[in-house]
Amino acid sequence: MNGTAKAILGCLATLLLLGGVVTYLENRLPSETRAIVERDSDLAKKDLASLKALQNKIRSELKKNGDLLGETAKSEHWEDLVQLALEDLVTVEKRIKDEVAPLVAKNSRDDEARIHEILDELVKKREEATKSVSHLAARVKELADILPRAAKTYEELGKRLGADKATNARLSTAISDLAKKTPEIEPILAREQWREHLTKCGAALAAVAAKHKDLGAKAREKSLKAAKEVIKTSNLLGAERSRAMAKSRQVGQQFEALKTFIRKRSTYGPQVERDLKALKSFGFAAVAASAEESATRYAFNATEIKRRTVAFAQVESGAQRAGERALLELKNPLGEIDPARVVRSVDLVHKRRAKGRSIIAAFKKQITDLDRSYEKVLVDMEIKEGYEVSFHQEFLTVTAIRGQPGAKTKRTWTKVNAAEYKRLEKGLGTAVAQKPYGYFTDQTERAHPAPAGMSYVGNTAYGSWENDKWVFNDHSQTKVLVGTAWGTHYPGYSRSDYRSYHRRGPIWWGRDRWGHNRYGSGGSLTLLIYSRSRYVRHGGYVRTRYMTSGRRYRGTRYARRGSTTVFVGGSRGRGSRGSRRSSYGK
Repeated sequence: MNGTAKAILGCLATLLLLGGVVTYLENRLPSETRAIVERDSDLAKKDLASLKALQNKIRSELKKNGDLLGETAKSEHWEDLVQLALEDLVTVEKRIKDEVAPLVAKNSRDDEARIHEILDELVKKREEATKSVSHLAARVKELADILPRAAKTYEELGKRLGADKATNARLSTAISDLAKKTPEIEPILAREQWREHLTKCGAALAAVAAKHKDLGAKAREKSLKAAKEVIKTSNLLGAERSRAMAKSRQVGQQFEALKTFIRKRSTYGPQVERDLKALKSFGFAAVAASAEESATRYAFNATEIKRRTVAFAQVESGAQRAGERALLELKNPLGEIDPARVVRSVDLVHKRRAKGRSIIAAFKKQITDLDRSYEKVLVDMEIKEGYEVSFHQEFLTVTAIRGQPGAKTKRTWTKVNAAEYKRLEKGLGTAVAQKPYGYFTDQTERAHPAPAGMSYVGNTAYGSWENDKWVFNDHSQTKVLVGTAWGTHYPGYSRSDYRSYHRRGPIWWGRDRWGHNRYGSGGSLTLLIYSRSRYVRHGGYVRTRYMTSGRRYRGTRYARRGSTTVFVGGSRGRGSRGSRRSSYGK
């Protein structure tokens, strides 16, 4: 019993001791508060040091450039602003030392609110002090650098004027030397007026140089006003100099082109003749004749076929005319030739020859494409949900070539975005794109979903009406094309279908005998033909999380295997626990 009493007393003593320790710890300042005090104290010291450095910088610049900066520093109160900010920061540092530090040393949680109240007040005061002088460093640097910048601008303008004057003189001398060596160019010089242009350019440069010389007195002054005026005026004179030299640069380019022409004149004629001969051998005429035959065969699109044929033939005929003009002009004396025009013609013929074969190949492909027809039918759709929601569509492309038996088919699954899936979602079993015979591929527009073959109905090139039913011609091969797209389920289009199709809005789904849609994703004929498709077997995916969420669901970063939740992406950091509770499949 005595031992038991001692044990109880020991436990009580331990509990009291622990309670005292807990009470002591709870009454101490939190470590976060101590850290905040230390941080604010360090910031105040750094700001004070930076401000003293700025004060020394201002005093140094005023001592070195007092005449330049003194008036501005006085009018903008540089030293007064810095001094007031320094006093505020000294006050902040002193209050932290005199008011906050003792409370931190006291280490009582009861003083925590007071500490934060003082710090909030001091932070605001420190920020206001630093903000009041935040512009001064850039301002001092800007004004201290303005004299060197003005001097540099003035000197660079003088150097450029001197270089321009020398360039103009060299060009005048070079033109005169070429005229002495080749007197035949005098008519060209007179016609182009190069000497007159260079004379005007020299006069304009002299006027700018005179203004630049007058600006020298200002450039030697040491005042902000003068420096600003020098920079502004130098920039204006620089623009005048550039305008004056524009014509001189143009004359220089033309002069170089003339020298090249004189050097290569004897080679231009043979080059043009070779290029024209090569162009003629490419067979432009035969290809154009083939295109004319296509225009006759496809009379309903003859206007466009002929327009493109004329543009194609112009490649050779235009080059032929340009080459003949160049050859004719090259027979004239040098003074009567327009070198620039001849060179343009020579270059045109040469480029047409270089690109001739590729132009012919491209146009041949367009003409051949007139005999190709295709239907692209949407035959299945699928929505997959996992790491992300993805959308897939399967297309059957049926292609027929005029003069070739049968048709080629190709089925492909394509991953599409949500917008494209939604655009075609109601078009299961319909043609989403088609190109009839006799049309170029780029003439076919992006089509709204429509029953396969409907775009050919009514065009007598492909069939005719018999007893109010459209019958496709055997020879047009569109019958093969449409029959392959429909299989054994081709419904046969009536006149009322045709009229209804052309009166429709964006999409036409037709009507069966019971008044229901015949075509499209919910059409009676579609459900019969595509009953084994993934889209139909999954009920149009209306029960997917994507659909039930109003198309807002985009997938999950988790996938479930059996009874185990497996992490497949993202981060295990903050917030992962909440994500795991909403794992896919739960």
